[in-house]
Amino acid sequence: MKNPRLCLGSARANAISKEKVARGDLMNRFFPQVSFNALYSRSTTILNDFSSYYRLPIPTDNFTSGFGVQIPIFDLGRGAKARESAADALRAKVEAEQAERQSEIQIAELTGSLRELDTLAEIASLKQQIAGEQLKSVLAQLELGNGTGSGPGSTPQLTPKDEQLARIEASNKLEDSLDAGFELDKARLNLLRALGHMEDWLHELSGK
Repeated sequence: MKNPRLCLGSARANAISKEKVARGDLMNRFFPQVSFNALYSRSTTILNDFSSYYRLPIPTDNFTSGFGVQIPIFDLGRGAKARESAADALRAKVEAEQAERQSEIQIAELTGSLRELDTLAEIASLKQQIAGEQLKSVLAQLELGNGTGSGPGSTPQLTPKDEQLARIEASNKLEDSLDAGFELDKARLNLLRALGHMEDWLHELSGK
């Protein structure tokens, strides 16, 4: 299962990044650009004396520099880039909003599932307790007898088969209770992961 908090954080960061890029491209349409360049070169006559081809000797060391200014009066390229960045920013914003809604829906579903599993686990625990009490009652009756006699209409005396059935029922209810508790724990972990508290819980356990 993907962590909705991580997906949401990633979508938000992407939206902020796209928005800043769009803002920069929009400002780039109206602000002039100033550039500066410099070049240094050193001439050598080791392989050939190329300076003899010129009327004046070429200096050994040469340095050139310059700067340029671009004023965006009518620049279709910058305008198209700004519109493209604005569209990307809008798309990223919509995706972030969708991720937020998806996170809220997933957390709501996990919360509802947790409540349902909590109820089922409580019911399974109660059934286990009832089965345990019934087993105790069967064992007591087998040891002491029903105390109702053997005449017509009296309750039949319990047999070892009744004990085995009671033990099987108690074992089944215990297994059901353990399974319900396991599913409840899984739902709790999924909710912790969705809320972004999983790492805090693990650190708390490791510190004990």
